[in-house]
Formats: sequence, C-alpha cells, structure tokens
Amino acid sequence: AFRFSTKFDHKLNDHASLYASFEINGDIEEITEDYYGLFVLGLKNKISKEIFMHTELRNDYDNQPSNNTTEKNDTLVTLGLGYNF
Repeated sequence: AFRFSTKFDHKLNDHASLYASFEINGDIEEITEDYYGLFVLGLKNKISKEIFMHTELRNDYDNQPSNNTTEKNDTLVTLGLGYNF
C-alpha cells in the first residue's frame, strides 16, 4: 500500500483563511489499477472569537468502487458553523 498527502493553509486576513488538502492511497503492486483520491478546498471565516463559518468543496474518487452501481467520482459542497473552545 502507498499513501501520499499534502495540506495547505493560507491566512487571507485577520478573519478568513483558505485551506486545501490532497490525498491519494493505493496498492503499490497495482498502482494504476487500484487507488483512491481525496481533494478538499475550503474557506474558513471568523464570525467572532469563538464562532466561525466554513464552506468546503470535497471530491472523492475511487477507481474501483465496491458496488458496481456506485459512481467513481463523488463531489460534496458543505456550509457549516463551528465553535472554537
């Protein structure tokens, strides 16, 4: 098995930051045959000292899904509130 991943975080100003992550996992013996990838891109915005809002785009790719009726590519957009404590 192999795994490669990286993360990026950039502060845009005192209230907002941009983040991204990329990950790929697979079978080292069948690199082009069996692998899984994940890409996340998000924006985090402070509303107050403790509360923040985030918007995120997530893309999951599995070139060999376990179910034949499942799509290889899955994209998700989320919007959420968080609390720092």
